[in-house]
Amino acid sequence: MHCHRQVMCLFVAFALCCLSFTVASNSGDDNAPLPSPLPPSTCKLYLATSTIPNAGLGVFTSVPMKVGDAVGFGDSIVTIVDMDFNADGFMADEDYHWLPSEYMWNGAKIPHMKNEGQEVHYLSSGMGSLANCHLNLNNVVEKTVDYGTAGITRGDPGVGAFSSYHDRRSYIQSNVQSGQELFVSYGANWFLTREDYMGLFPMADSYPIADKFVKRMEKMIESIATID
Repeated sequence: MHCHRQVMCLFVAFALCCLSFTVASNSGDDNAPLPSPLPPSTCKLYLATSTIPNAGLGVFTSVPMKVGDAVGFGDSIVTIVDMDFNADGFMADEDYHWLPSEYMWNGAKIPHMKNEGQEVHYLSSGMGSLANCHLNLNNVVEKTVDYGTAGITRGDPGVGAFSSYHDRRSYIQSNVQSGQELFVSYGANWFLTREDYMGLFPMADSYPIADKFVKRMEKMIESIATID
């Protein structure tokens, strides 16, 4: 997983460069300067070893952030259409291996995207690929994907280098302090479908039960100490 995350970091860096080009292209002004991929002030996000053991790298904030604050840039989206058909096999049966498969989202619920093919997924660079998930500590919410063709049609020469799906933004949903790791929700199904090789994971409703158990144990230990 650690090796996979490092490779995806390179993918995201490339995607951010593509995103800056796309934004400038969408402005309609060929002479418009390319926007800087970094904010003019101090960098707010950085990658470091995750606080989750064996989870590779995680995304951290270097500044305090409050509810509603935008996290980074809107992700640029790459659609993945009919992978099994085009690979002449079944990914689920391990007929072929594709590294970004762990970073794909189901595109069936995205307007317009569901019509791209029979089986449609998408890659979401940036926060969509880098952040880890802790079902009890998730502090970032990811929004839906925007759609816009910027006047590009299937007959245009640059259509193959253009994505009409973009600006998948992330926002803080609970206040965080500087140095804190940012977590997004993968959904319970992401963990449940990987139990065969990743083992059991606590779900969101597991933590209140664990808290009650710990409190009962604390009271039991206190009562035993009082007897002694």
